[in-house]
Amino acid sequence: MNEEADRQHFFVLYPEQTSSANLNKCWNWFEPAHQSRGSGEPKLIVDMVNSVSQKYTIDTKRIFVAGLSAGAAMTVILGATYSDVFTCIGPAAGLEFKAATSTSEAFIAMSTGGPDPTKQGLAAYNAMPSPKKPVCVAVSHGTSDSTVNIVNGNQIVTQWIVTDNYVLCSGSSCNRIPTSPSSQYTGTVPGGRSYTVRLYNDSNNAQNFLKFVTVDGMGHAWPGGSSAGTYTDPKGPNFSDFIVKFFFDYTGGGAPTNAPTSPGPTTPPPPTHSPPTAAPSSSKTLTLPSIASESGYVGQILTDGASTSECKVGDKGMYNLDTYRTIYSFDTTAVPSNAVIKSAHFKFNREKLVGTVSSISIDLNRGGFGGSNQLVQSHYNSVASVTNAAEFVPPRSDGESIVVDLASNHFPYINRAGRTQIRLKGKTTASFGANTIFFACGNGASLVIDYE
Repeated sequence: MNEEADRQHFFVLYPEQTSSANLNKCWNWFEPAHQSRGSGEPKLIVDMVNSVSQKYTIDTKRIFVAGLSAGAAMTVILGATYSDVFTCIGPAAGLEFKAATSTSEAFIAMSTGGPDPTKQGLAAYNAMPSPKKPVCVAVSHGTSDSTVNIVNGNQIVTQWIVTDNYVLCSGSSCNRIPTSPSSQYTGTVPGGRSYTVRLYNDSNNAQNFLKFVTVDGMGHAWPGGSSAGTYTDPKGPNFSDFIVKFFFDYTGGGAPTNAPTSPGPTTPPPPTHSPPTAAPSSSKTLTLPSIASESGYVGQILTDGASTSECKVGDKGMYNLDTYRTIYSFDTTAVPSNAVIKSAHFKFNREKLVGTVSSISIDLNRGGFGGSNQLVQSHYNSVASVTNAAEFVPPRSDGESIVVDLASNHFPYINRAGRTQIRLKGKTTASFGANTIFFACGNGASLVIDYE
């Protein structure tokens, strides 16, 4: 995090637990005295933040908190009880809000998970000060963590989806942020571990609220970081970089002046508990490649062209925006008319990137755009069955693929009698230079459908 702070020019505060308060120098996240606003360790940490804010020029709308293990559990408590102070939180290998209220419950929760995250989501909402506001959350967890089982990472995600939904719907239960990820992608650290990133968006406006990074084969550690540190895994993705970018994007980007706060070291290890295994599925899977003769880019105006030889998204520079969109066409007649679709996702492969493309949204159409399966420049603006059906962050490296899930409420737009087409649109910042991402064209994209 020090390197990120030097590069991005923000303050970092490292609160440290004392051995007199906890022999292992861990935050006492499992004790009721330290789970509420205005008392205990949460108040002490916030007092430190306020002290720094008084001494330096701090953007109070961009104060974040992150932590590992016991620090992650305390981070979750701070996010709920001081949502007016912390805009975003970054728990790594942590636990949901009030996952335990005693030492014995703490070891049970670390091994097998805490209470029902739906109930804890409401409890976190009730613990928020007024006026209540949603919290942006980035979670990481290793799939081989035997100290804090990965079930806890899943519970944090569910709990915060519930909490933020209560905020977004003014105290009522709703599903504006679905429990299924809006999109996901995979990556591999060169010479290191593979990982999966899942994003959860507000279905009303595609705002990213949660990011969940799972790291294959990683134990109880902060992904990335220096081997000289404790409880870090340099073979994992750089989670510090992930959260800094995610938090700054959430708060509007630009040069940061806020202070991410990082409460603490690790929790004591309980007995090893293996993650639960999923039951075998009876679903059938169809993998449908894009149709080369019907897929390619379309330009904003006639002179921008259209071609099946390139699939590109973004702008051509000279302060233009959204110059190129890409259409992929799929023959979905192989989906049986009586089948029940259980899941559907698209897979794209990045070829190269020029400039910066911050995000990509997907329009979904039942049939060909404009009533034609063929690629036509005018399909740039053709009406879609669903606008912004999904949004994702582009893959970070050339040759990397990304998987983007389709929400279940969009399954009816998969055309079992003909074509299903999608249109990719890029979000860029106007600049003199071009900002364009190129994806594999021809049969380079795929639509994968699981059905029963």
